[in-house]
Amino acid sequence: MTRFRFAASFAGLLTGLAAQAAPAPLTYPEAAVLALRENPDLKSVRFQEESTRLRAAQAFAPNNPVFSLNQNNLPGLALFSDGASTNYSLSFTLGFPGKAAMQGASLSRQADATREQAASKEIEILSALSKNYLALAANEKTRAFLAEESARTDDMLALVEKKYSLGQASQVDVLNSRVIAAGIRQDILANENERKDLLTQFRTILRLGPKAEESPTVPLDIVVPAAHPDLTRLTELMLRNRHGLRSARHQVESAEALVTQSFLAPFPDFQLSAGVNIYHVPSAEPVTGVSHDYNVGVGIAIPLFYPFNELSGLRAARMDRSTAEAQLDAARNQALADLQTTFARLDSTGKEKLNLQNLVLPAAKAAYDLALKSFALGKADFVRLNDARSQWVKAQSDSIQKQLAHAQLHIDLTQQVGCDFSEGARFNACQ
Repeated sequence: MTRFRFAASFAGLLTGLAAQAAPAPLTYPEAAVLALRENPDLKSVRFQEESTRLRAAQAFAPNNPVFSLNQNNLPGLALFSDGASTNYSLSFTLGFPGKAAMQGASLSRQADATREQAASKEIEILSALSKNYLALAANEKTRAFLAEESARTDDMLALVEKKYSLGQASQVDVLNSRVIAAGIRQDILANENERKDLLTQFRTILRLGPKAEESPTVPLDIVVPAAHPDLTRLTELMLRNRHGLRSARHQVESAEALVTQSFLAPFPDFQLSAGVNIYHVPSAEPVTGVSHDYNVGVGIAIPLFYPFNELSGLRAARMDRSTAEAQLDAARNQALADLQTTFARLDSTGKEKLNLQNLVLPAAKAAYDLALKSFALGKADFVRLNDARSQWVKAQSDSIQKQLAHAQLHIDLTQQVGCDFSEGARFNACQ
């Protein structure tokens, strides 16, 4: 008996430790932090931005001076013997003013473009995570409805079997009731499988391993934030805040800086040099008694092959600028088309959702309750009851799916605008 109690206590201790080790469900803010921190694609873009900024800073750095040491007239080519003279020289290249600045400006604009790409990637990740949470909420609402409907279906089956025993219902009615009950259990199984798929998607978004135990805190309801901007206002916000368009504009600015740099390319650079010759033997002195002489020079690099090099580079830079401008126009037109389509779908889906909630659902529920009551009193046949039940189940399923579609379209619209236009937005609010 003592051994049994000890084993039971030990088993209870292990169960308690296992329960403590299981991670608590993640709230949306916690999951968002993990998703943004562990996403390798986002890390790659951030590293690329930092690398480009370092190159931009490097463009402003001065050229390294060149120091040279020459031993002249070495006897017998003996490298370690003293020559007749030693020459020390220092040279430095000074680029034409503006060349380095334009190169640095181009790289800086590219870094800004990459930063906007990173912000766009963040919104993409958060949008996918938000949709996952909403889909889990819809799945939970469907599960609760199916559980309630399963109980009602069992009651209906019991009623039909009782009426059959009294000769008030046919065997076909009993078989149909059992088919309906089996169908509800099939729907419950499909709902559970859908939940597993959504949890897999959740862990994929967070870049968790297949054996990870983290799970999300499922929202209690599908909520769409209050927002009332019209399409004109949303278009203004999108053109100002959408990160993809910002990135494309920075690419145009980068290309413009490269055009200016290519325009400055034919202007000469200056080569500054200074040196000293020290003569070790009198016979090597150019002037008797002069053991040191000095030289200072300024060289100018003239682009003799300008039509083949710098001019072609200028034309290529202008083509790159035209390409960036065309890409910006294409991105803007596509963004406007997507915004209009999503706005129209959000508006129509919202109206369908309200119609289902305010008209269809109450009518289907009332018809089902009345048919069930009439069937229990023997005033309605099973066919009418089953038809009313089917309409009620379909209306409830359609309502949940419309709520989910409306909420997810709101997320799509927020992603396309590039900022949160909802009332009272605290994070990433539109400017």
